[in-house]
Amino acid sequence: MKETDMQRRHFLAAMICSLPLIMTGPGSVLAANGGGASPESAVEQYHSVLLKAMKDAKTLGITGRYALIDKAAQTAFDFSNMAGRATGKAWRDANDADRAAMAKAFGHMSVATYAKRFKGWSGQAFKTLGTDPGPRGTTLVKTQIAAPGDEPVALTYVMNQGKDGDWRIIDILLKGTVSEMAVKKSEYANILNTKGLSGLTEALNTQADKLLSQ
Repeated sequence: MKETDMQRRHFLAAMICSLPLIMTGPGSVLAANGGGASPESAVEQYHSVLLKAMKDAKTLGITGRYALIDKAAQTAFDFSNMAGRATGKAWRDANDADRAAMAKAFGHMSVATYAKRFKGWSGQAFKTLGTDPGPRGTTLVKTQIAAPGDEPVALTYVMNQGKDGDWRIIDILLKGTVSEMAVKKSEYANILNTKGLSGLTEALNTQADKLLSQ
């Protein structure tokens, strides 16, 4: 897979950001999970940061949006869990240092994609619809993006509770069924087979830096 494909096909983040949308939730911007906040609150806290990034998009610029979103994303998402699920055997066979580098690159690419695409706000709306129990002790936070004049798009956040008691996002399901982690596992397979985990780490960092420099 070409590296440009990773940018184009980072599809869930692109789907969320390309509307653009307004995230409705708590009025204050909270960069932390809140020490045991409910799964719904954890998602809404992150959305409040995205809302600020959109409203202040032009003032912040892409690097400012990146810094703002990154601070919240490091708490809202379990990037280590997500990177491990997306890379499978390569992750399990890697040492701690290579895993840490991959998790950092995975987060870097994710946040860079959001920062690139959150260019403003034009009145779209995001709703939290409720929760359902998920597999293996997870909780599914059901949300919906409604763009003016378009049919709402369902996004479900898969939340896992860590040992610290905080709930973090470990997957996003488009239309309630299409797993972002499953898509990424497919996307990353070729690079993992040819260049290994370190090669994928380098490719993600390069692509993220390219996004932020444009």
